[in-house]
Amino acid sequence: MKKVAFEITEYLNNKSIKDFFNYANFGSKHIHLLKMAKAITVNQSVVNDTYILKHKDILEIDFGALPQKPVKPSFKPIDILYEDQDMVIVHKPTKVLTHEDESDFDALTNRVNGHYQQLNYPISVLPAHRIDYETSGMVIFGKHPLAMSYLSNLFEQKTITKVYQARIPGDFENKQGIIHQPIGNDRHQNKMMVSKTGKAATSIYRWIKKIGEDNLVEIEIKGGRKHQIRVHLAYIKHPIKGDILYGTKSDRLYLHFYKVVMPKFLTNATFEHVSNAPFALE
Repeated sequence: MKKVAFEITEYLNNKSIKDFFNYANFGSKHIHLLKMAKAITVNQSVVNDTYILKHKDILEIDFGALPQKPVKPSFKPIDILYEDQDMVIVHKPTKVLTHEDESDFDALTNRVNGHYQQLNYPISVLPAHRIDYETSGMVIFGKHPLAMSYLSNLFEQKTITKVYQARIPGDFENKQGIIHQPIGNDRHQNKMMVSKTGKAATSIYRWIKKIGEDNLVEIEIKGGRKHQIRVHLAYIKHPIKGDILYGTKSDRLYLHFYKVVMPKFLTNATFEHVSNAPFALE
């Protein structure tokens, strides 16, 4: 069975089921399929999307009515940082893909689905965003299609606070600042660069402490362009340690997605999760 039950919160009290789906940014085609399959019930009675929800109602949705593309599992262990009914936050090691490609079926998504298949969880668990292959840190997965739609929309609409940790070698005189520079493709070098014709991007950085010869820096990003932090820090002459594209080679890229702040699914309460990089704790 692919049913998921939701207890209606005060935040969703007196909202219609249609409002509930809109809140989750759920697609109209999927809503139509659920209605045709009579896959929406409240307190065990089939309802349509005009039904007005009340606090403490039990809304149950059978996601088996929706098409689902299975994910090939990998059974390598995963590091779960946080989990509830709707989402799971998993640590992605450096040099692991977020999504599988044609040559690699050992991406984090494969590993996560291998874990849940071992638990007989019947729904594909999919990432709401991605981080670069070289970058480590948190990846947030939706555990059912509604949560996946909700979380993906938060990332697309830039309503999530995303903060990274980086180690930067050498002197770091300006302890904080804002880099507001557009980013575009550098077609000749097969990488990204600051470009007047690029897309708007803002990075807010703050020096935290010295670690040996390096500096630990926090960076909050606005925009989420490809390689944004790497390009912006290289632009101000402070490339990240281990960045072979924009700086110098090391054992790894010292960049880690460590903090997220966002509105929680169903309640809209502020949710914050922090997972420090090992290189930040030295």
